[in-house]
Amino acid sequence: MKRSWPIALLAFAAALCGFALLHAPRNTWALLGVLGVLFGCLSIDGHKLARYTIALILLLFFIPAAGASNTFLFELLTQMGIFAAMALGLNIVVGMAGLLDLGYAAFFAIGAYTWAIFGSGQASEFMSGSFPLAGWPYFYIFAALAVITAALTGTLIGMPALRLRGDYLAIVTLGLGEVVRVTANNLDHPLNITNGPQGITPIERPPIGWFIKLLNSFNLNATPALGYAIFFLPPRSGRYWNCRSRQCATRSLAIRTRMGCHSRR
Repeated sequence: MKRSWPIALLAFAAALCGFALLHAPRNTWALLGVLGVLFGCLSIDGHKLARYTIALILLLFFIPAAGASNTFLFELLTQMGIFAAMALGLNIVVGMAGLLDLGYAAFFAIGAYTWAIFGSGQASEFMSGSFPLAGWPYFYIFAALAVITAALTGTLIGMPALRLRGDYLAIVTLGLGEVVRVTANNLDHPLNITNGPQGITPIERPPIGWFIKLLNSFNLNATPALGYAIFFLPPRSGRYWNCRSRQCATRSLAIRTRMGCHSRR
C-alpha cells in the first residue's frame, strides 16, 4: 500500500498557499508557494489522480480568482504556458522520437505569426480589409489554421530531411530555423508583412467571455485578463517513432516492417 502522507501534505500546502494568494494576490511568497505545490504535483510519484486534482484546483480556481486583483498572474501563466507547450513538443521530437531537431522553434514561429498578422493591424499594411480581426470567432479559426500551417510546413521539410540521420539531420533543421528567423526579420519590405525585427504588437486577445461568466457565477469579480494553463500528456507513439530505423525494435512492438530482422554475429 502506497503511503498517502505526501499527498496529504501536498493538499495542505495547496490549500494554505492558495488561500494566502487569495488574501494577498501581490505577495511574492504566496505565488512562489503555489508554484512550488504545482512542481510537487508533477514531481512526486504515485497517486496520479490526486496530484492532478490538486493542480487543477490551483490552476482553475485559486490563480484565476487571485488574478482578478493582480493581472500579472495571468501574464505570467500565459508565458509559462507558451514555453511549456514548446518544451513538451520538443520533448516529443527529441526525447521520444530521438530526432536531434535544432530548428523546432521555427514551426512555433510559423504558427504564431499566422494569428499575429491578422489578429493585429499588421495585415492592413499589405492588404485591404478591417483589421485586427475580432477575437470571436476568428481567434479559434486562426488557431486551427496555425496548427495546419505549421504541420504542413513540417511535413514538407520532413519529407526530404528525415532521410538523413544524426548530425546531418541536425544541420538541416538548424538551417531551417535560421531561414525562418531571417525571413521573419526581413519581411518588412517591400511589403511589410511581419514588421521585421520590431515584431507585431498589440495582438488581439483570445475571447474568454464564457470563462468570465463562469467565474462570476461563483461571485468572483473577474476581469477580462485571463491566462490559460495547459497540461499536455506526451503521446506513447514516440516509442514507435524512435524505432523508425531499428527493424528489430519495431517488430518487438508488434509493428509490421517490410524488411526482416536479422541478428548480427
